[in-house]
Amino acid sequence: RALAATVQELAPKAETFDTFMDSDALLSIQSAGQLLNMGEKKFFAYLREQGVLMTGGETHNTPYRPYLEKGYFEVKRTVMTLNSGRVLQTNTTYVTPRGMEFLRRLLNRKPSNRPLPLLAVPA
Repeated sequence: RALAATVQELAPKAETFDTFMDSDALLSIQSAGQLLNMGEKKFFAYLREQGVLMTGGETHNTPYRPYLEKGYFEVKRTVMTLNSGRVLQTNTTYVTPRGMEFLRRLLNRKPSNRPLPLLAVPA
């Protein structure tokens, strides 16, 4: 009975996880870190130390090419024009479902019981 109750309790979480893993949805690095029970600054620092994310300049906190080619991350570029007329380009790194599994293995952690944040699907 206890096992059946546990299975029933975990079924919605499993369904949510399966839906995410089978989707094209993207998570911010911050959301991925939260799901893996790691704070934002510590998570970014850890990924740079592990050689997953680059350091410095315009490519700061963007993944190295092998991780992009494996489909673990996507980088979206945004161009903004400031009031001064200066054009600013920013890169934002997102984690794919495949990347979420990679990060979980890299950290050797079980996902938290937190519900998935609203999934970002940037244009």
